Amino acid sequence: MPKVLMVSTVGVTIESFLVPMARGLQDAGWEVHAACRDAVDSGILQEVFDGVHELYWDRSPADVRGIIASMSILRKLQDEGGFDVVHLHTPVAAFYGRLALQRSRTSGNPRVLYTAHGFHFYEGQGYLPHAAYYAAERMAGRWTDYLITMNEEDYSAASTFGTIPVDRVRMIHGVGIDTRYYSRESMSVEACGTVRERHGIPASAPVILMIAELNKNKRPESVVRAFLPVGRSTGAHLLLAGDGSLGERCQKLAFEAGLAQQVHVLGKIADVRPYICTALAAVLYSIREGLPRSIMECLSMEVPVIASDIRGNADLLTGGSGWLVPPKDETALTQTMLSAIEDPDECRKRGVAGRILMCGQYEVGTVVEQYVRLYREALTV
Repeated sequence: MPKVLMVSTVGVTIESFLVPMARGLQDAGWEVHAACRDAVDSGILQEVFDGVHELYWDRSPADVRGIIASMSILRKLQDEGGFDVVHLHTPVAAFYGRLALQRSRTSGNPRVLYTAHGFHFYEGQGYLPHAAYYAAERMAGRWTDYLITMNEEDYSAASTFGTIPVDRVRMIHGVGIDTRYYSRESMSVEACGTVRERHGIPASAPVILMIAELNKNKRPESVVRAFLPVGRSTGAHLLLAGDGSLGERCQKLAFEAGLAQQVHVLGKIADVRPYICTALAAVLYSIREGLPRSIMECLSMEVPVIASDIRGNADLLTGGSGWLVPPKDETALTQTMLSAIEDPDECRKRGVAGRILMCGQYEVGTVVEQYVRLYREALTV
C-alpha cells in the first residue's frame, strides 16, 4: 500500500480543505497521514487519517524555533515512515518542508509535491513584496518534484520559474467540492427559514452573504461600506460568516450608519449551508485569492457570487456564475449588489450556471482522480 504524508502549517487547513481528498485517496488504496500544528488535538484528523503527527511551526516565517523543530520532525518521519509521497500545502510548511526533505529526495523517495493555494505574489502587488515572494517560490522549485497550481495566473507564473521543469507544473482545480453535501437538496426549507428567524430577518428581505475570515485581505469593511446604501434603499440584510480581527469594526460601521439591525457579524459558522441557501447572492471582495472555497460552496448551492476581479475569483466566475467588479471600486460593488437584488431571476440563472460548473471539473471525485493519477506518475519518474 503506497503511503502519502499531507503537510500543512496548522491543522485547520487540513480539516477544512483536505479531508475529502484524504478519504478519496484511502478509497483508492493509499495509506494517508497528516502532519501539522495542533494535529494531536484534532478529533477530525484523528478520525480520518491513518496516522497523525504533531509539528510546531506557525504561520509566521519568523518563528525560527518552531520551524527548526518541525523540519527535524519531518526528516525523522520520512526516515522512519518511508513515505512514497509528501504533499505540502500552505506557504511556511511548503517552503521549509521542501527544504527539510532535500536530502531524502536524493535517494529517490519521497516524491515531493506542493499545491499552491495562491502564491503570496500576485498581479498588482507592490514591487518589493512581489519580488521577494517570487524569489522564494522560485528557489523552492529546485526542491520540488511537482508543483500544482489552482488558477491560471499562478500556473503561468510557475511556468516561468526555470527551477522546475515546465512539464512538472500542473493545474488542478483546487481540492474539490462535495456537490452532494453542498446542494439545495441537502437542506430543508425549515433549516433556511431558521436562519431568518434566528437573526430577525423578514421573509421578504433580500440577504447578501459573505463567508470569509474578517481580515485585511478579505476587506469586510469595504463590503459593509458598499452595502450601506443597498441596505437603506432595499431593506436587505448582510450576513458576515467568519471570525477575525475586523468584526468589531464592521459592527461599528453598521451602527454609525443606523443599520446595526441589518448587518449581522456571525462569527465562525460550523455549517454554512443554511446561510447559503438563505442568500440571494454572496460577496467576496478580497485583495488576494488562490481558488476560494467559499465561492465554490455558494456556487454548488446555486447562489451566485459578486467578487473582486482577481485571480481565483475570475477563474470561477468568468463563465456566467456571478459578477466580477474592480478590486478598488466600492461604488461598483454597491451597484452590483443593487443589480442582483433588483433581478432575482438573473441571480437564479447565474446560480444554476455555478452549480453546473461545480458538478463538472471542480467535483471532489474528479479532483481526487487527478491527484491519484499524478501520484502514480510521480512514482514512475
